Amino acid sequence: MTQEVYDFLMMPRRIRQQIWLAEEERRALRLSMLPSAIRYDKEKVQNCPEDPMILYIERLESVECKIKKLQSDYLVAHDNVMEQVRALDEKEGKAVMLKFVLGKSTHDTASELKKSEKQVLRYLEAAGEKIEMSYCVRA
Repeated sequence: MTQEVYDFLMMPRRIRQQIWLAEEERRALRLSMLPSAIRYDKEKVQNCPEDPMILYIERLESVECKIKKLQSDYLVAHDNVMEQVRALDEKEGKAVMLKFVLGKSTHDTASELKKSEKQVLRYLEAAGEKIEMSYCVRA
């Protein structure tokens, strides 16, 4: 399997990881905004130029946009991978699904398919060649 095919198959997982990191950043920003909004020495919440709340809100909006874009990218990447998986033989497709889409190890994939790890690697190699040929036909 070439690096290009491997990267193609790993793209949804990598994007999902980026989404998770962005959601953690969003959560941290939301938590850090809370203390600056509460002021018990004033009758109402006031805004001043040095108040970090404005910066937090701008950063939060930026992270929200990033998450939406990543989610859209994930759907496209996942659909592209699933399209390629549907074009494979049943055993090759299952091996690719377990290994790349679900993130299972080669050992776990072999156990689930009731095949040896060597056979699973053959399935993955054959699938990689077919996906690579599909790329050549498209391009």
